[in-house]
Amino acid sequence: MKNKKPTSNILTSGDISRIQAEIAIDTQMREEASERISANKARLDKHDAAVTQRSRTPAKPSRKAHKPVRAFKVKSKLPLRGNGEETPPQVPTKLPKGGGSVGIVLDVLRNHPSGLVPRELKKLAVARPGASKSLREHEQYIYSILDTLEERGEAEKGNDGKWRPTRTQVGASATTH
Repeated sequence: MKNKKPTSNILTSGDISRIQAEIAIDTQMREEASERISANKARLDKHDAAVTQRSRTPAKPSRKAHKPVRAFKVKSKLPLRGNGEETPPQVPTKLPKGGGSVGIVLDVLRNHPSGLVPRELKKLAVARPGASKSLREHEQYIYSILDTLEERGEAEKGNDGKWRPTRTQVGASATTH
């Protein structure tokens, strides 16, 4: 068996200096951490006190007092039911599709079955008398309309970038391509 050299507990002066420096650094870091912990605890205590105080303080009344609105009776020109109550006008629950800008763009597409790129389509649609302000002023609105028409299955974009109607109106019937 080989004799192992016993390890010595005696340190060199370099080892002692290095250990003392590490202790000094660790002590400094611990003191800084303790200061941060104390500061954060104090902030939390102030927060808790403010929340408690706020919950005890009654809510302030609004600055403006609301004046009551006087009720008045208006003579109606609506037809009356048999029991004397007014009959409200019947309003359709769903408006028909195709009105407004969507209808105009679809009509332009139907007049150009070979297809149009969005920029040309917008120029032609804006020239129509019923074109909306949004269609005239917002560059990207035409794409929203085209997406709507595509979702409805009324228009499609070709590989050439041109949009075409999927159906053309002929009288009262519609034919598909």
